[in-house]
Amino acid sequence: MPLIFGDDLFSIYLYLILAYPRRRQAARRKEVRPVMKTQRLELTFPEYLIKKPIIYQLVKENNVVPNIRRASVDEKFGWMVLELSGEERELEAAISHLEKLGIEVEFLESFVE
Repeated sequence: MPLIFGDDLFSIYLYLILAYPRRRQAARRKEVRPVMKTQRLELTFPEYLIKKPIIYQLVKENNVVPNIRRASVDEKFGWMVLELSGEERELEAAISHLEKLGIEVEFLESFVE
């Protein structure tokens, strides 16, 4: 027995939904997310960089997330154990930036995922 619909707008809408159901896409596009890596570093700062906001600049210029694990700073010397997270190319750019500033960078572990 066929369905009988009235002339009102709701009935027309209901008819269209039942007569023409939406088809689901067979293969949806998968989002490609960049692989985030974490690198643990020990940084040694020379005296002339002690008072500069190095980590702030590093985050602003490179898309990395810092995690300061340990640090010690006095008037003439500073060191820091830092974990940087981000895409591999961003990490490489950030480390290169630190070395160009004159900061001694020592790798404590290989990439940690």
